[in-house]
Amino acid sequence: MCFPVGIYGIPPSLQVYFDEGFSQPNINECRGMNQLDTLYVVARNFNVDIISIEFRIEYPPEFTWIQDLGIPANTLGNTSTGLRMEWDIPQSGTEPLLILKLLVLWNCDDCFILGHQLFVQANPLSGRLGAERYPDRVFIDAIPLESLVCGILPIDQTTWGRVKAIYQY
Repeated sequence: MCFPVGIYGIPPSLQVYFDEGFSQPNINECRGMNQLDTLYVVARNFNVDIISIEFRIEYPPEFTWIQDLGIPANTLGNTSTGLRMEWDIPQSGTEPLLILKLLVLWNCDDCFILGHQLFVQANPLSGRLGAERYPDRVFIDAIPLESLVCGILPIDQTTWGRVKAIYQY
């Protein structure tokens, strides 16, 4: 395995985000039955130029995968079955890199079950999760980071006195 660790000791990773700014890997709501949405697959901390990438996405029951958007012509497979993408021009892995966008359909109106994972995994056809470094094509393993749908149960604001009153006899 080859992990080019960054200046903070963080290995390369792949994760799905719910926003264009790559700041929301978790969402605490279902956006509505049959609502189309765009999610973002992002590579972080590769710290080298990359020429190809391999992975798969495990979709929870809250989503139906519709299409991968923004993929290069040299792509085999798709995110739901296993994907290998290769770019004509090397991509910089020193900053967060948008790998592709996911078009999904929501299958829920509310968060009845908490903590469903939207999980990046190894491509089952090759068994690899990561990217090839440019120009020598050395494979760099990545760690998968989970994203959560309905990750946190919202709580009501209260006071310490009300909490203590619950436990008084």
